[in-house]
Amino acid sequence: GETVRITYDATATDVGLAGTSVTNVATLASSSLDDPLEATATVSVAAPGETVLDKRASLERAKVGEVISYSVRAVAGADLTEAVITDEGLPESVEIDPVTVRSAINGNALDTVATMEDEGFSLQLGTLKVGDVVEVSYEAVVREGVEADEAVNVARLSSPNLPGPVEDDETVQIVDDPDVSPPDDPDGPDDPGTPGTPGDPGNPDDPGEPQDPDDPNNPEDPSTPLEKAADKDVASVGETVSYTVTAIAE
Repeated sequence: GETVRITYDATATDVGLAGTSVTNVATLASSSLDDPLEATATVSVAAPGETVLDKRASLERAKVGEVISYSVRAVAGADLTEAVITDEGLPESVEIDPVTVRSAINGNALDTVATMEDEGFSLQLGTLKVGDVVEVSYEAVVREGVEADEAVNVARLSSPNLPGPVEDDETVQIVDDPDVSPPDDPDGPDDPGTPGTPGDPGNPDDPGEPQDPDDPNNPEDPSTPLEKAADKDVASVGETVSYTVTAIAE
């Protein structure tokens, strides 16, 4: 399967977009496709004075021994005093490596050391000016003995100047094999699906009905997945959003 990847940047310059969501569509057309394929990415544009926070994980699914890289990005919509970022909620056996915790404001690295608390940490940021961009990154390892089937954790930015904490969460599925998607059927592998109609086992002359090549449940049916992603879920007016469009011919 050949992979085609396209990347580009776009900047929200229209102040009229503030407080709205912008959905952008990628389309793949080909004479070998019955219908064009579409994929979308939606980015919310912060309202004036709004403080925003976005959290990302490097993996959607992870297995024991794998490292998940997390990033947290916040933009101050107003002057914030006594600003603190906390990150918490990971299950036991998904351990944050304290050495990997990094933080910066407007690209300038901070000397602040994270205070580790249970399965999370906090960072004292001090005073943030309107427009300041805070970036935090760290790594967590999935250890043997993990019992949870997903790792959910929440990042929060708090300050006395905010009406309440600004937060975002991220979920990573914990699986035996990260390359295999979990079954849609909760009954698991005992359900073989319906690839076709079998013949009569008591009648060797009955071959059954062949698979329908147009049936989407037919695993041999070729497909061309199309995905579109943005590097942030929320952006302020004037900020640049990086988009990636990926098409895979199978």
